[in-house]
Amino acid sequence: MDSPASSVVTVRTFPGLVDGRRAATRAFLLIGLLAVTPGAAAPAETASGIVTPPRVTYQESPEFPTSVDRAALPGTAEIHCQLDDTGTVVAARVISASRPEFGEAALAAARRWRFEPALLNGRPIAKAISIPFVFQPNFTHPLEQALSRAVFVEPAATPVPAESLPRIPEPTKRAWPRYPEELRGTRTKGSAVLSFVIGPDGRPINPEVISTTHPSFELPAVLSVLALQFAPIVDATGKPLWVSMLLRYEFDESMLKEQDKESERRIVVPRSALPPTKVTPANRFIRPPRPPS
Repeated sequence: MDSPASSVVTVRTFPGLVDGRRAATRAFLLIGLLAVTPGAAAPAETASGIVTPPRVTYQESPEFPTSVDRAALPGTAEIHCQLDDTGTVVAARVISASRPEFGEAALAAARRWRFEPALLNGRPIAKAISIPFVFQPNFTHPLEQALSRAVFVEPAATPVPAESLPRIPEPTKRAWPRYPEELRGTRTKGSAVLSFVIGPDGRPINPEVISTTHPSFELPAVLSVLALQFAPIVDATGKPLWVSMLLRYEFDESMLKEQDKESERRIVVPRSALPPTKVTPANRFIRPPRPPS
């Protein structure tokens, strides 16, 4: 019979820091106190004698599946491992998984684990164990917590400047910033210019404010960028691209009129009965400036 670990192996996503940005999300293994962990093994008396469970000497973290949306978290997987009398994993299989990708990631990692062998009356024996994995999100940035997705990611390839493409990407889902309430009545006008990267899934990541005429314009502009959606951008061979882009939003207090109307409509009638929301003409996409030749 399998010997299950006494505690679940928890896998969390931790964004690291690279050049001021958070690196690509990876799954890092939190080494808890397991029955297979050094110092945690407790001998058990059986009809055959005293059995000491195997002890792990090397653990490798599963890679978080890039094809899995963070909405699928938390995820689980349980791996069955057959150890020989040297503690080597000679066979492994997925017992269960909430998503096939989680099972594959956990299985690939478990195959590379190393153990001290189980003992029967002090002599090495083959042993089967099962290891549960739990994939949990751990968004450390407020924006990531609010959106429930990774926002600051290290691209897997150098982003291609949008101006180098045959056509500047146009969003399939647009979003416009809200005029800051704290500036109501001040008649403050201005703009915010942001850079960001369009990921292979068409979602913006790594927003950065390049310039702004007022600090209060920064957050609304960033939130608007992150709400955009683009069609995946591919090269001539169909390979997905990472694309860098610049965007400018214009702010004017007249935007509050539309915001106030929209707020009133939401209170009076269901959203399904609303006419299409007007877009302030001042908010527009601009072609990023070309670098000097």
